[in-house]
Amino acid sequence: MVAPTAPDMTFSQPLPVRLFRAVGRPLFRGIFRAGCRITMHGLNNVPPPGGYIIAMNHLATYDPPLLVAFWPYPPETLGAADMMEKPFTGHIMRWYGTVPVHRGEFDKAVVEKALAILKANRPFVIAPEGGRTHKPGMREAKPGIAYLALKANVPIVPVGITGTETMMSDWKALRRATLSLTVGEPFRLPENSVPREARHEKLAEYTTLIMRRIAAILPPEYRGVYG
Repeated sequence: MVAPTAPDMTFSQPLPVRLFRAVGRPLFRGIFRAGCRITMHGLNNVPPPGGYIIAMNHLATYDPPLLVAFWPYPPETLGAADMMEKPFTGHIMRWYGTVPVHRGEFDKAVVEKALAILKANRPFVIAPEGGRTHKPGMREAKPGIAYLALKANVPIVPVGITGTETMMSDWKALRRATLSLTVGEPFRLPENSVPREARHEKLAEYTTLIMRRIAAILPPEYRGVYG
């Protein structure tokens, strides 16, 4: 279990973001409960408030709202910049205070923002695959999550989600979707510093380690390349 750490009160989201979270999280919990059969596993593994990374598989647009709605307290989030330009989805992401990132690009400002959030003892949600799979089976992840975990020296909490890939088709068929969210045990990467000459190989190795931790709490058909 991750030891509790006091949040850094110098870091604070704007008042409109805090108000949206206060109203939006209970609202989304109600929507999910009304339209879905949801099972939760491993909630005892959720650490006390503090700086750590929540690493989840990413099936559909509804994964982050599901996780954010049912996490005991509101984590910070990272999201694709192109999704933030879409109607409704983009509004929700901006209102929540999501940090935008451009897919496939290294953005130093985003990295610095993520590190600042983690060092301010705030949990941060990342989908290491860098996009939705739209079907069961994880794909190869990006190494950014390993870099952030090492740089900030924070634990990682694996989260496995199933069922969101068919949620909209279930609703269109007038049936409740069946979703599950499983929280694994927090863990740390083996080393806090990686020599520059070995960085590429080590980050790839550690990214695979993170993804296998997520895969371990998913059904076999959802593990994809990490099965």
